[in-house]
Amino acid sequence: MRSVHIRLASHALCRVSWAGERRPENAKTLTSILAGEHGPRRDAAVANAALGIYVAGKASTLIEARERAEEAIDSSLAMKSWNNCGSIQIGHELSDEHP
Repeated sequence: MRSVHIRLASHALCRVSWAGERRPENAKTLTSILAGEHGPRRDAAVANAALGIYVAGKASTLIEARERAEEAIDSSLAMKSWNNCGSIQIGHELSDEHP
């Protein structure tokens, strides 16, 4: 899939990659995205969520799926879900000792 299929900006892969980061850094990155940070990582997260929404049959087009993903982030619904589900594992389990 190319970014034009869901109308997102194209970014060099090196600007989007999370490879090598530890779980605490990934959790911070996700929290930043859900809090409204824009940029290549948000676009990657939106594309990933859009594909999930589309495959689940919750949108009839990739553009509609992207719009739903963006709305979930922009309305704080995604952050509320992260806080409800993700907070269970954000404590001691995501220390630097666990890659």
